[in-house]
Amino acid sequence: MNSNLEKEKNSGLLELDDKKEEFEEECNDEDKVLDVLSLRKMIKMKRRRANAACLELEQERMEAATAAEETMGMILRL
Repeated sequence: MNSNLEKEKNSGLLELDDKKEEFEEECNDEDKVLDVLSLRKMIKMKRRRANAACLELEQERMEAATAAEETMGMILRL
């Protein structure tokens, strides 16, 4: 009879272990999904910032080119 009780305890423990493993796998999958989503958001934000910085740099480059042309025009008039 003791062996039957031990078998029942062991089978119950195995079932609990299986359920625990399934739960942990589900949690890990959810964590991975959340991590991927947060990483994607971070990448989008960084790309927007980089694009904005590139646009600003291009505008300043064009302004500097215009200023240089105007300066050269003034120098040539002298």
